[in-house]
Amino acid sequence: MLLTDESTHEKDPESDSPKKMKGNLDKFWLLSNSKNNSSRIDASAKLLKYAASNPDEAGYLLKRLICGLASPVESSRQSFFVCLVEFLRQQNFEYSSVKKEIEDNLKVTGSKGEESLLLLAQILADVALLRSDKLNSKGELLDILRNLVDKGSQRSYLNLVALNAVVENFANEKSKIDQKELIDEVAKSFQLNLDEANLDTLFFLLSIVAQGGEGLSKDVCQSVFGFKDITKKSSLERIEKIMMGTTQPISVVVNHPVLEVLAKLAVERKMGRKLFANFLPEMTKTTYKGQIALAILRDIVKADPESADELISVDVLEALKELCIKGLVEPVLDIVELLKVKKESVSRLPLLTRTLSSCVSWDKYVPGNLVSFLLADCNVDDVKEIGELLQQKMLSDIKISERVYAAGLLAKTIGHPKVIEDIDWRVAKLSTLLETTVILVPGSQATTLTKEARFQLKDVFYRGLDTNCRSLADNINMVQRLINHAIQLIEVKSGVPLKPTTGAAKGAWDNVVVSVKKLTKGWKESQSKETGIFLLFFSHIGLQLFTQPEMAVDVLSELQPVYSNWNKSKPAKGHPAGIDVVVEIMLSLLAQNKHLLRKIVNCIFKEISDQLTAPALQSLLDVIASKVDDGDDDDDDD
Repeated sequence: MLLTDESTHEKDPESDSPKKMKGNLDKFWLLSNSKNNSSRIDASAKLLKYAASNPDEAGYLLKRLICGLASPVESSRQSFFVCLVEFLRQQNFEYSSVKKEIEDNLKVTGSKGEESLLLLAQILADVALLRSDKLNSKGELLDILRNLVDKGSQRSYLNLVALNAVVENFANEKSKIDQKELIDEVAKSFQLNLDEANLDTLFFLLSIVAQGGEGLSKDVCQSVFGFKDITKKSSLERIEKIMMGTTQPISVVVNHPVLEVLAKLAVERKMGRKLFANFLPEMTKTTYKGQIALAILRDIVKADPESADELISVDVLEALKELCIKGLVEPVLDIVELLKVKKESVSRLPLLTRTLSSCVSWDKYVPGNLVSFLLADCNVDDVKEIGELLQQKMLSDIKISERVYAAGLLAKTIGHPKVIEDIDWRVAKLSTLLETTVILVPGSQATTLTKEARFQLKDVFYRGLDTNCRSLADNINMVQRLINHAIQLIEVKSGVPLKPTTGAAKGAWDNVVVSVKKLTKGWKESQSKETGIFLLFFSHIGLQLFTQPEMAVDVLSELQPVYSNWNKSKPAKGHPAGIDVVVEIMLSLLAQNKHLLRKIVNCIFKEISDQLTAPALQSLLDVIASKVDDGDDDDDDD
């Protein structure tokens, strides 16, 4: 019967240990019950301190630590293993005596479960010997190697433990066992041919190939591994077959060390894209295969961030989106976060262009805001190029939902900080949005939009218009060019607003046209602040006639008389006519609770704040006071 923890396979403690050891058995109990690294180190330190002051107890302590490796509790095994490694480093045991203790106390007997634990314990004991750095002769190392291979091959679930230990301790340049001898020993118990390999043996052979470099004998590769060149298409296809054909739990596969080795090899041999091309056709067939492919892609990009620009094609991006829709959000998000890492001297434009080409509404389906993040990091030329791409998408014959999303992104691009000073480019893009979403021109491609799409796009132009400018002059120039473009579309090209202007709105529009034309001429001649402010007012409110005609008509009914009076009197600078009414108009605009209108008020208020009269200030104070009173009333109600 297999005993648990530190008492496994040991005789009566009193027969092997001096009586004083009885008072220190709690040290083994502490070690056995350590659940984390901190408590594990603390318990090991106490036991090692006791061993150092009681050298006559070394044999007994060795036995107890070796027996503890057979514990069915994983945390306990880890604790005994950590302590044993350091214990062997501090003691001067002969290899033969340690080996005898392992053989005597870890004999494979009992049920299948007990046999498995004892085989695992033997492997752990051999690894502890290797990590103690006390083995010097090639014969001892070769004996350990053979033990690891023999014990690891007896149970499939021990394959990786043994092969990982072999790779860690023998597959390196410092090893006293040469590569050919290592391969021959492992091949005695494991199938290393690529056609017959599984994940564990693939890990070993890839590790050997990676460690051997291009100098690894092709004859050895061909005779043992079944290939001459790992970078050949046939070799990569067989690797894909092994990876995608496994039936191990997905949690085991995506954390298997073969992924890291494969990624390292792909980067070193510059075969990342060629390798992943074999996984791409299969990765969207099932979520299981998708997670494997995502894990490989993750490790390659993590190993070489600069490889992402070559590796992440339009097809890969489409597959990522499809897997995300299927529910694989977290693994896709891991890759998105890696793609967002800034690479020196690498432009964001290629990846951003491919992402938008795969799906304009990428950020809608895939978390992480990759498109927004990359766009924010673009330079001025890249932003303009993306703007052109989005305009093409918006005017193309792709799905209506994609066109709508492209229009929204274009509106966002218009307000990008890098193009904020390029008024000509911004006006050109806003003009396109105006023709597509606000005023329909006969023969325009925008007429192919459905009624529902037009409804969804009704605010896109105004979102693009609701962007910052460096100065008041830029603001005025941009909006007056847009209102004049709207006038030309209606008067010259027979354009029709999506929301027709009728009745009072039609009369208000006619007045706006007259006022804007006159103010535009005056603005170009004088660039005076008062002319500019009136032009800004009329232009913005005139454009609002196409979306909020009732509000625009009310504001224009108050603005028109103020403008007429100013136009007649031409007051001295610093005392514009009707400043009180202008303030009232701005307050009414603020009441509309629209960001664009608030921005207009904010922009104008900065220019007239030093010209406020007592009545104008009183109007402002009355509004503020009413807000305070409303707050007090709410408190009373509470």
